[in-house]
Order: sequence, then structure tokens, then C-alpha cells
Amino acid sequence: MSTESESAPPMMACMEVWGGNQSTERSFSMLGLQAWIYSLPYQQAKGGGDVYFISSCATGRITRLLIADISGHGASVAETGERLRDLMRRHVNHVEQRQFLVEMNREFGEVRHSGGFATAVAASFFSPDGRIAVTNAGHPPPLIFSGRTGQWAILDTSGDENAEGLSDFPLGMLEEMDYGELRIDAQPGDLLVFYTDSLIESRNAAGDLLGPKGLLSIIAALDITHPSRLISELLGQIAKLYPENLTDDDVTVLVVRPTGAGTKVPLVNRLKAPWLFLGGCARALLTGKKLPLPEFTWANFGGSLLDGLSHVGRKSGPTKKQL
Repeated sequence: MSTESESAPPMMACMEVWGGNQSTERSFSMLGLQAWIYSLPYQQAKGGGDVYFISSCATGRITRLLIADISGHGASVAETGERLRDLMRRHVNHVEQRQFLVEMNREFGEVRHSGGFATAVAASFFSPDGRIAVTNAGHPPPLIFSGRTGQWAILDTSGDENAEGLSDFPLGMLEEMDYGELRIDAQPGDLLVFYTDSLIESRNAAGDLLGPKGLLSIIAALDITHPSRLISELLGQIAKLYPENLTDDDVTVLVVRPTGAGTKVPLVNRLKAPWLFLGGCARALLTGKKLPLPEFTWANFGGSLLDGLSHVGRKSGPTKKQL
């Protein structure tokens, strides 16, 4: 796997929804955030069961990231992936993400009786306040590095006092779920790593499953000076441990780094936002999809018009966790 230049990744376009279930190795810059993603389907197939999406809202203030592991193969996964893309597009202008997970659960609930389900982890970044909200639906827990303490940890949302509602239930298992979220006060120097189960189901030199703790011990020993190389080095170390590691399942890893920039939306973004929004609505109408309407909250409307005031009147929520 090749390594990238240390120059800033290309900027993601506003109102863009990117992703799928095919092989990829990409990097992106968003307002206040950088991301690197790698995905390889099992046996290098055209498409796998791992699905990934990244979206940016009309002003670029809201970045949403999704990693899902869908049961099934081939055309059924591709079709489900397109339905998830539609959901990402519909919620692209939403600051809050819990309703997005609720609707994802309903999508998989429609195929629950035929055995269809998925695990997923979603994260939403709001650049004006540097908040990252993480929701886990039965997925392997993300890993998080604190630039303040210099330590890696497992990000477990299920038992955290800041998480609201039920958590860690795979999508499609229960008819109605109210997914919780953990809000993180992200700072420059922090890192988040999202991945699918092929990493923790790999084995150490003794043949034992790594699990989240084993994966944590591997990544904690790596040099994180260059985040663009982290995925390559992590997968390389896992592959060395045991002959069959990373060969019998899809492999997907997403690394996210807050940059501290982007607390103020550029003027050009604010001027273009209404036209991008109207264009997205027009495309939705032409294709029979639901409109990508924003939330009717001050955080969304006031923040986009009066940059820097987006915190005023925002709904109260869980206290943000400082790393």
C-alpha cells in the first residue's frame, strides 16, 4: 500500500457525498478536519460488505463519516449501500446525527426477517465548536489518541455517562431504536481510528485473537508523526503477526485528524451554500428522493448566516468529553 505526500489532502466539495463498497485509498480535507481511508474487499472483489461514506454540508461546517459492515455479498450489499448513500444525502445538512441512525435502523429493519443486518459507527464533526459526535451500532469500538496526554484508548460509547439512549445494537436487530452518542471535544493533535472487524479478528503470534485491546497495543507502538502513513503501518504490523491475517475478510480503516482550522466558515462557502442547497433539492426532486433539508435550529441557520454565533440557543446535550 502506497504512502501519501505530507501535503494537505484535497478539499472535499460542499454538498458532496462520497463513498461506496469498492476498493479505495483516498484522503480528504474538510473545514477543521482531515481524513484518510483505505478499503479492500475480500479476495479483491469488485465490491465487499464494508461500506464507507463521507459527506460535507452546504457550507462545509458539518462533516459526517460512516463505516458499516453489512451482512451479505454482491448486488444486495451494493443496493443497501445506495440506500445508505441516500440517507447520507438526506441528512447532509443536519448537525445532529441520532435521527440518521434511527432511519438507518429502519432501513435494515425492512430486511430483518431475511437475515439482513449491519454494524456501523457514525461520526459527525461540527467545525464551529470542534465537536465530534460518535454513535456506535454494534460495531468494533473506535480507537482514539489524545494529543494532550499522548495516550491511545478504546472509545467505548456503551457505558459512558455522556452517552444518551441505547447503544451498540446492530442495525436491523430491533424494530425501533433510539441511538445515543458520545460528544468529544476534539483538539489538534488528536486522532480517531475507525475500522471493521477484520482487524480485531486477526491473530497475534500465538494464534490468539487480537480483539480491541490487542489492536490498541499495536497502534500504541506506532509513530504517529505522519498520520497519512498510519493505516499502512498499522495493517503492515498486523499482517506480520500471523499468516492469514487480513486475508479472509474485507478490510476498511478510516483515520480522522482535527486540525483546529475551520471555526469560521469562509465567505465564499456562505455565499455558495444557498445555491448548492437548491441544486441538491432539485436533484432530489428529479430522482424522487427526499429533500436534503437542514434542521430548523439556530445552530444550523444562525450559524451559517452569522458565523461565530452558532453556539447561541443550541439544544442542550451531553457534556463533551475532553481527551
